[in-house]
Amino acid sequence: MVIRFVNRHYSTLPPSPATMSQREGSVAPASELFLYALLVVQPLVGWGMLSAARYPIVLFGSLHLSPSFRTV
Repeated sequence: MVIRFVNRHYSTLPPSPATMSQREGSVAPASELFLYALLVVQPLVGWGMLSAARYPIVLFGSLHLSPSFRTV
């Protein structure tokens, strides 16, 4: 996702269609940034939910993510 975001930032954009209104032209970049934000937040929410349920989070073999909180 990070590679895609960097590539999107440094590549040239195709022109907007002539039939696109001014409002649509201003909302399109904002909605794209919102979708990128959701792509970042989604795995963090999953990590938090699994940690709250005390499930082990295994990435690859013996590589584990630490819980997002500690209990006393």
